[in-house]
Amino acid sequence: MALLTGLTIEEFEQLPDALARNHELVKGELVDVSGNIGNHNGLRDVLVEVLRPYIREHKIGRLVAEQEFEFEEDVAYGPDVSFLGPDKAKRFDGQLRVQRFVPDLAIEIASKNDKFETLHEKALYYRSRGMSVEYAFNNLLVDYPLGAGLGRWGMMRYYFGDAGKLASTEVFAEVQPNAWLLDGGLFLLVFYSLALTVTAFYDVKLLRSLASREDRLWASAVIAANFGTLALVFSFVPFGTAAGMQFWFLEGTLHGAMSRRPRLTS
Repeated sequence: MALLTGLTIEEFEQLPDALARNHELVKGELVDVSGNIGNHNGLRDVLVEVLRPYIREHKIGRLVAEQEFEFEEDVAYGPDVSFLGPDKAKRFDGQLRVQRFVPDLAIEIASKNDKFETLHEKALYYRSRGMSVEYAFNNLLVDYPLGAGLGRWGMMRYYFGDAGKLASTEVFAEVQPNAWLLDGGLFLLVFYSLALTVTAFYDVKLLRSLASREDRLWASAVIAANFGTLALVFSFVPFGTAAGMQFWFLEGTLHGAMSRRPRLTS
């Protein structure tokens, strides 16, 4: 139930503890989220007890429970359990009620009183905010403008990284912009994005210039497959996997096969 409306994160921060306790800020409304049953709290505590020792032992970040994070200007959710990677752990401010970033991992435990619509809305926020592109531009770009160095994320880190080097800790890259920033900084992000944009425009131009209907059908199939790869940029790291190799292989094959095919004359 909404108690107050029209609040900002800053105003929520200034509320008395008695009023803000067990409340979240949802689109400017103060919403009561109290009433968790014992089983809910017990499961949350078990997750913390199991995960926290591992995180501390391997020095990979920080684990917090029931901590509010700013998901939007007027949205502050407090997942049951949240994981912060090394970079965000450094930004954690113990004097704030709401941390001005989003966690790298959010765990929400469903209970009987939760409505499906509320859980679904939270899930959308958790998936689409900060844990991906926002993290790249607000954190990685600031911390690693020229790149983070070799073997800092993914399988390269697994095979060649050294967990003993505290100056070169593992960094998570769940979407492609993050990976580009870690591998080559702002330069790689800009130039790789430019290369993909130019390629996409050239594909459309090629498709419209082919005279043969059969050629256009074959070209359409290849271009559609590659545009599907482009769509994964903000939800995956396709150009760090075989999908990226396939993208450039198909591009080369397409333009090689169509280089001497009849074109429409203007």
